[in-house]
Amino acid sequence: LGQNHLIFTNTYSNSRVHRPAQLDYIGVKRFDDKGNVVGEERFIGLFGSAYYTNSALDLPLINSKVMAVCKHLLLLKVLTTTKRSLIY
Repeated sequence: LGQNHLIFTNTYSNSRVHRPAQLDYIGVKRFDDKGNVVGEERFIGLFGSAYYTNSALDLPLINSKVMAVCKHLLLLKVLTTTKRSLIY
């Protein structure tokens, strides 16, 4: 089951209202004192249009994670570029 506290995905069902799109699914796992998954809260619906148009950096919950990934990718790019320069 993994230790991810949040799950973001789409369902296989289409919305019957608002717009014809697959429903969004958010799962929030609950853990006991020993770290075992004991349940999950599920939220199913459609995200608002701002979700699809705003930057992930505007979301406080994932801002730091997005920045960490970007910094890691930039570091990999620098290391790869330097390595190639040294080879050639």
